Amino acid sequence: MVLRLHERIDEVFGNRVAPPNPFGMGIALVGLVTGWLIASLGIAVGGHVVAGHHLDRFAQDLIALAGLWMGLVGAVLSARAVFATHLPRPSDGTRRPDAASDGYLRQLRRDFGIAMRPIDLPLGILAGLFSQYLLAPVVEAPLVPFVHHLYQRLNDPATSLTRGIHGIDFVVLALFTCIGSPIVEELYFRGLVFRSLLGLTRSWERHVRVLGPVLLSAALFGIVHFQPIELPGLAAFGVVLALLAYRTGRLGPGLIAHITFNASTVIALSRTH
Repeated sequence: MVLRLHERIDEVFGNRVAPPNPFGMGIALVGLVTGWLIASLGIAVGGHVVAGHHLDRFAQDLIALAGLWMGLVGAVLSARAVFATHLPRPSDGTRRPDAASDGYLRQLRRDFGIAMRPIDLPLGILAGLFSQYLLAPVVEAPLVPFVHHLYQRLNDPATSLTRGIHGIDFVVLALFTCIGSPIVEELYFRGLVFRSLLGLTRSWERHVRVLGPVLLSAALFGIVHFQPIELPGLAAFGVVLALLAYRTGRLGPGLIAHITFNASTVIALSRTH
């Protein structure tokens, strides 16, 4: 009975786990810093273009997101390209199995787990709702004695982000938040960073070599959002996303979970717009 249940679970998840990538962690960190620099430069240049005035909050948010995404996506593409050029060439002179003939998009899908199955939709929705409405509040609960009006303050970043934004601007910001950010962040954090960490820990003990990358990638995911009060909840959500990526071997479930997590906040805020 237990064996059949295990086989059924394997069938649902895809019967494979995420393989480690022997490349990319250094480039991932460079891409993150580069994204921050591009975002800062974009805001500065944008302010100069509008006759030296400060950009409004909406424009700053879009420029910052676009700049950061350039660095993150650039890191993913650069890591794949650098790794391909440094593969040892077979001694018999034949082409590498990772050569261009294998197809660039196929290489990306294989190395970063870019795939989705029908089961990923309900699995991701459940994971996103669980993380938003149960996991995050429970993880944040220990802060209640130390942070006055904690749960109100947890909503402040999202409320501030959308304050004064209405109509088409709100729709654009919602698309950036609910679609753009999940795609880029899953590709970077779970596709590149998590698999690169798995590659670095492959010689460790069995459980530690998975737990270490899960926790490290989740911590980085939380820190990068620069919201100290939200850090525990975001890191816990990062653990869920990393486990989904590892257990299924693909980004599909985590992407749906991430979209659901962000969309639930945007939908709640939309009632005030």
